[in-house]
Amino acid sequence: MKRITIREYEKISVVDAEIEDADCLTRAEARSLIELASRLAKPELPAALNWSSDVSIAASSIVGVLSDGHCLVEILPKTDRQNADDQRLDLIGMIARTLNLQIDSQAVSSMRWDAHSDFVEILVHAFLDELVEQTRRGLPRQYVALEDDLTRLRGRIDVIRQFTTLASTPQKIACRFDELSPDIPLNQGLKVALLIASRLTRLTEARRLALEARMFFEPVASVSVDSLRLDRVQFDRTNARFARLFALACLLIEGFRQTAAVSQRQGFALLFDMNILFEQFVGSCYRASLAGTGWKVFLQGPKRYALRDLLTGSNKVLTIPDISLRRDDGLTLIVDTKWKRYEPDDGHRVSNSDVYQMIAYSVAHGAGDTVLLYPHLASLGSEPGVQQSLEIVGGIGRVHFATVDLRSIKAVPSALTALLNAIVPIDLAA
Repeated sequence: MKRITIREYEKISVVDAEIEDADCLTRAEARSLIELASRLAKPELPAALNWSSDVSIAASSIVGVLSDGHCLVEILPKTDRQNADDQRLDLIGMIARTLNLQIDSQAVSSMRWDAHSDFVEILVHAFLDELVEQTRRGLPRQYVALEDDLTRLRGRIDVIRQFTTLASTPQKIACRFDELSPDIPLNQGLKVALLIASRLTRLTEARRLALEARMFFEPVASVSVDSLRLDRVQFDRTNARFARLFALACLLIEGFRQTAAVSQRQGFALLFDMNILFEQFVGSCYRASLAGTGWKVFLQGPKRYALRDLLTGSNKVLTIPDISLRRDDGLTLIVDTKWKRYEPDDGHRVSNSDVYQMIAYSVAHGAGDTVLLYPHLASLGSEPGVQQSLEIVGGIGRVHFATVDLRSIKAVPSALTALLNAIVPIDLAA
């Protein structure tokens, strides 16, 4: 399979004939990937790939992996890190924090990759490594209701079946009983994800792990992706160790399910809009770092109207902040994430619409402080944190322009707490 890696908004050349060992696509390959990307595009979001010109296609703000079964394009986020391996690990770290996935970043960093390993290969290896570790300790089991015709009574008798279907065979007893079994929705989902992972990986070590894991799942029925009942999976103290692993399995299953729904090929797509991912990542970091401090974290809310019609009394202009931080005493701070470059010049170039949005939040939500948060870039020549603070004329609030360093994903929660403390002092001992 042809594999090409690019960054957000970068282009791939399109040629009429195959060129060996070149990171380009033939016209037929490009059309196939563009068609798949278009079908997978979510409402109000761009497709992962689009025609840039007659001789190239370009990525958008969508990152991840897109494969039609013949070609695979990996799209990485554009960050200060120049090394593709570091960018992959950063992306996986953001996804793991946001989706609460079972991924050991240190273990992932120590794994051996070849020159063509991509984002999904890392996820697959992490999944298989954790799957084998957990299944060696035993598969989770639950009591399931069974029916069988036995020579001895087990459980209770199915009276209707006994005196109808088995009326002429009294040596058989129609039994209904409960049996502790590993053939449950949780294990069925893990097995499907295992089969998907086995198909996606090319690494020898990952394939060895997949073969070992398959032995543990022999008592579990093989079901199709469409037949899975993942909504029935519930966690308690007996299977809690599989909860985060199951979340990663669901991610792999969804990547297969999306392409299966729109393409006849054995494709795979795991795509994330960086604007949304950055917002959710920051929100999840704040939830972790502010736990027990008297601050509550709201994502995509609360919803408030900024205007009211004086004639009808109806509300107008609904505002929905990315992240709202509210202290127990009612103090509110709004954070609006921006996955784009913060490049101040003498006039501090910032979109006027972004500033208008912050003013509207201050009015509608009674927020004395609002923050426009960007990824930090070394080109700024300053330390991460608050870059500039402006007061809204009339004294109704302040707008802060801040950056956060994403080169160490583990350090982001504490960095965001320090950022909040620089604007509104917080009591971490509360």
